[in-house]
Amino acid sequence: MELRVQQASVTEIDTPLLVVSVVEGQTQPSGITSAVDAALGGQISRLIAAGEITGEPATVTVIHTDASPGLKAQRVAVAGLGKQAELELENVRVASALAARKARDLKVDSFASVVHDPGTSGLSSEDVARVTMESSILALYRYEQFKEATKSRHEVSSCTIVEPDAGRARQFEQTAELARITCDAMMKVRDLSVGPANFVTPTYLAEQAREIAQKFSLEITVWGKDELRAHGMNAILAVNFVQLAAEGKLPVSVLGVFAATENLPSGSAYKPGDVFKAYNGKTMEIVNTDAEGRVILSDSLAYAAEQKPDAIVDFATLTGACRVALGDHATGLMSNNQTLADQLLAAGERSGDRCWQLPLWKVYGEQIKTAMADVRNTGGRPAGAITAGLFLKEFVGDVPWVHLDIAGTAYADGDQTYVAPYNPKPGATGVGVRLLWHFCQAWKDA
Repeated sequence: MELRVQQASVTEIDTPLLVVSVVEGQTQPSGITSAVDAALGGQISRLIAAGEITGEPATVTVIHTDASPGLKAQRVAVAGLGKQAELELENVRVASALAARKARDLKVDSFASVVHDPGTSGLSSEDVARVTMESSILALYRYEQFKEATKSRHEVSSCTIVEPDAGRARQFEQTAELARITCDAMMKVRDLSVGPANFVTPTYLAEQAREIAQKFSLEITVWGKDELRAHGMNAILAVNFVQLAAEGKLPVSVLGVFAATENLPSGSAYKPGDVFKAYNGKTMEIVNTDAEGRVILSDSLAYAAEQKPDAIVDFATLTGACRVALGDHATGLMSNNQTLADQLLAAGERSGDRCWQLPLWKVYGEQIKTAMADVRNTGGRPAGAITAGLFLKEFVGDVPWVHLDIAGTAYADGDQTYVAPYNPKPGATGVGVRLLWHFCQAWKDA
């Protein structure tokens, strides 16, 4: 979907659908919405008084303008932001996403939206603009690559952000470019995450990485089985996959290491009781063959640490235990460096990819000790997410490191009670893209 910014009076924008917002408890609209209300002869105010428009979160009311002489929009969608005192960026994300889906339901080709900032929220206008734009795009994502007869027939082609003030409009144009490339990267992640395994193979991932590297003039190294054996690695494919950092021209040096292998049984697959030596020389006993993700990560983390970076951040849908502990709304965070952990936690709050820190106390390490090797690949069911994090910690040395267990946040499925409307259901969320962007922005300013 195309995203643009237009400096104009909200009453002068010619659009099939104009999205505005109100907060819960208002007796009449404020800000830009009040201008639309006046052009409609007070219709929004009357609907508030009648209880039809409440301003409650996750509500959208559509008003047909009936060729009102003071308003060029054919319809007005009034989105609820919730109570003023409880207003957060997440309220804006939800309101923007639901309004965008309403536009699709109405089968309009385009829609326009104001930036949902009531003015007294304490939120920065840039942040509110960014999440308004991001959610408007992300809410309309659908993975239909392999659908033919049942493929959706209607898509919204464009969204225009309307801003009367010239200075703010110029600022929002820059914000729109960031929102566009962020959403492009997130939707790429969603496609790769949810695509069928016989299509999104390790080879396909390498091809995608090469295309991105060529497009943005990035260095890339792809190791196949022979190279991996030569480097003392047993099951990983390393690629540089940093689309957003490259397109957004982040002034930081980013190395992306992506470990990918087929997860299939064979006569050469490892067995319970096997012992392997990792890339950094440490040995591991395999006591659970289902805990294979951390085994793959061990080599990639050791390789990353060897490059002597300032910090390592890894993402993995690693443990069901993390989803049991935190559910579907928080990523589990573990770290060997509290300063780095605090930076990621702060970036999570700003980006919406929220994280919750779990302890890596030494006592938990007793669960992954073994007489057969330096470490074993699982500590059993108790504290399963934490012991997995401690296993990974064995392979980063002294490099500041954060492990993010996204088992609960990477996907939305039909069993979840609540899925934010900017995420597909079912489907992949693209978690972590916005988190890393905000982390890197803070990192360069530190």
